[in-house]
Amino acid sequence: MHEGINPELYRRRFEALVRCSTSGWCFVDSSWRIVWHNDTLNDLIDPERSRGQNSLRGVRIQRIFEQAEDFRSFTLAVEHDLEVETRSTTEYRLRRIDGAPWWANVSVARDDSPMGLEYAIEFIETTQMHELRDRVNDRSSIQSHILRNVADLIVRLDVRGRIVFVNPSAERIFRVGTDFADHVAPEDRDSLDHLYKVPDHDETGMLQIRVRLRDRGEDEAWLSGAVRHLLREDGSLEGVHLTLRDVTVEARTRRIVEEAGLTEREMQILYLLMDGYTNLNIATILGISENGVKFHVKNIFRKTGVSSRAELLSRAIPSKARSAPPDSRH
Repeated sequence: MHEGINPELYRRRFEALVRCSTSGWCFVDSSWRIVWHNDTLNDLIDPERSRGQNSLRGVRIQRIFEQAEDFRSFTLAVEHDLEVETRSTTEYRLRRIDGAPWWANVSVARDDSPMGLEYAIEFIETTQMHELRDRVNDRSSIQSHILRNVADLIVRLDVRGRIVFVNPSAERIFRVGTDFADHVAPEDRDSLDHLYKVPDHDETGMLQIRVRLRDRGEDEAWLSGAVRHLLREDGSLEGVHLTLRDVTVEARTRRIVEEAGLTEREMQILYLLMDGYTNLNIATILGISENGVKFHVKNIFRKTGVSSRAELLSRAIPSKARSAPPDSRH
């Protein structure tokens, strides 16, 4: 006991100081039993006041800890801190009187005040912060799940152009550990130069390439999509993220249009044919007669050198992706 200091007056002043604190405070004796606590700690541990006002007096601190091993590590940390005269803060998973979990940063100091108790303990609740971290981690897991299940082809490259990640949609074309350029048609490799140039500002570039296919009889397919540069904190390039889509049908259809010299109306009908619409459907969509559609289809066949819809579709749709509709007149 400190000479010349009234312990009761000291206690009142200290309690007045921490009573309105946003942190939970308590004093414990040598057996870790709570002797005094403020209302904030009461709200944190027994919000329903199931034990009445000042409900935590007499409760042993170990009852607050969710896991027994957490309390053992807590006491060992306290002993270490007191030995080296430091005051560290550690986050623990705790539990309320009703069993509900909560999180708090806990720090302990030896009570050398005239109150003659053992330890003063401060609890700073971090439950919301912890839940936020969990949501962020969950979001990362969700993002990873999405990357693996979207129809788009997701490919990530390192700074050397090596493939470091592909989602299942991209596995039919690309393999992790191979050079991205090796999959690209030689005449399109010059378009890859800008992939590794860091832009002056955050922007998404575009890329259109032809690639070789491993699971189709065709030699190539067209891919088109977005390029995003992955930067380190110092602004240097860490890698490249590609979001690609198979646009082979569209690219081949455009080539048919260009090579055959189709009119605008014939081009409209060609795209509708590729989507599987019947003559009657096309007539309804374009607002012309069904005989008018048949006339244009006949001209398309003549200009492209085919004799049926199936043959026309085979020019644009890869065989393994094709399910050609019959030559229906309706």
